[in-house]
Amino acid sequence: MRLFAQFETCGDQLPVTGDFPNRRLNSRFFRVLCLLSGPAVLFFFINGVKALWLSFLPPYIFMKDMVQDWLLAKALLAGISPYDPLPVLAARFLGPWSEFVILRHPSPHPPIAAIAALPLGLLSCREAAFVWLGFELMCIGVSVYLVLKWWGGASLGWATGLTILLIAWAPFGEGLLFGQSNTLVLLLLICAWQTERQWLCGVFIGCSLAIKFMGWPILLFCLLRKKWRVVGTAFAVLIAGHMAAVLVMEADSVRLYYSKVIGSVDAIYRFADGNFSVWSLGWRMFVGISGPFKQSINILPLFANAPMAMPVSFFLTVVFVAGGMLLALKRRDSDVAWALLFCLSAVTGPISWIHYLVLLLPPAAVILKRIMRLGFPLGQTAIWFLLILLLLVPDSMLNGLAAFFDLQPSGFGPVTVSFWAGLLTLIPLAVTLGMMAFVYQTGKTMPPGFCSPGMPREGKGARYYD
Repeated sequence: MRLFAQFETCGDQLPVTGDFPNRRLNSRFFRVLCLLSGPAVLFFFINGVKALWLSFLPPYIFMKDMVQDWLLAKALLAGISPYDPLPVLAARFLGPWSEFVILRHPSPHPPIAAIAALPLGLLSCREAAFVWLGFELMCIGVSVYLVLKWWGGASLGWATGLTILLIAWAPFGEGLLFGQSNTLVLLLLICAWQTERQWLCGVFIGCSLAIKFMGWPILLFCLLRKKWRVVGTAFAVLIAGHMAAVLVMEADSVRLYYSKVIGSVDAIYRFADGNFSVWSLGWRMFVGISGPFKQSINILPLFANAPMAMPVSFFLTVVFVAGGMLLALKRRDSDVAWALLFCLSAVTGPISWIHYLVLLLPPAAVILKRIMRLGFPLGQTAIWFLLILLLLVPDSMLNGLAAFFDLQPSGFGPVTVSFWAGLLTLIPLAVTLGMMAFVYQTGKTMPPGFCSPGMPREGKGARYYD
């Protein structure tokens, strides 16, 4: 969505700059980088497909995150509390397979997500997993198609090919592996970005917030820009969704989720080694990391001072959100502003897993379109490839790299590393910060052909909202 008239560009295309010989040379450099990265992409693609295939075999299928949604749906259909601990629900609905449900707490998925998952409860767990995989692939395909349409070259062939290729990218590969809902969030927020109606933008943002409370920086941005129709519609969707939840699962279950479940789950996962959210940084620095999973590694704190963890995390989160919001507000190009907001939305919640970074797809496309129009400058092109290639690496491999610095070389006990070695697990956050800086830099200079405030607009870029 292009909400802000003063952010519009003249027409839909950026002007091509740079002299023709250098442009041809740099274009060849881009193709060479594509060829050189091919083996890495192929390697991670094959590994991703293999892991995805194995994830549908017992007992791995019962370790998927989507089993939580299936259990929530089963509980609602059976008329029992959906926010009983997952082992309790699993014992009732999975029988002997319940021991493979590795999470020991109630589901952290919100009430509206539980209602949306109700159709899954009519299927067996295995059938629900296959249906959910198909739904995820559809969400990725539509998202890719919409990005290509924004680019100006949408086709079903390209959308299908890129959807399959994205399995190699760790955010998408792991999202499919665990049966996550972030691909749906990505589709909703891309629709919000591309729609021409403020009220419809609010519907999409409201649905994203209702399903996973992702996209709140976008809502805050609209509030600061006084886009009341967007904000009002988003809140209306949230209110209507929670009213439906009260009717379906009763008020006690909704109250239990917000009063106890959220806090208890946050207290567990703020110490997870795979959680790289800005909110978790204070605990990394002053408490250390001791993940809840068997494959987790322990990361020692920089300074052992537990009382400092909460205020430092709060301070860093506020500074990060405020800085990102200021950058987005300063940009005259709405696509750059939205790209910054996608990055903010991925890492500013209490928890950020690597599959949250599916939200980096639009920023990556925005950057690539701009460096293409600038004639593929060598430095910017190389940096773009580096950021994309870093996200090929799954978090399990990052943990393996950190484990090389194990402070207990005897091999007994859990892997324990220093704070500095543990920084390897923050590479996804570093990529997100790099993407924000990069997208801001590419939109910082206004090349010839952009509109300034008050100039007339024409073509597909001239979109106004009622």
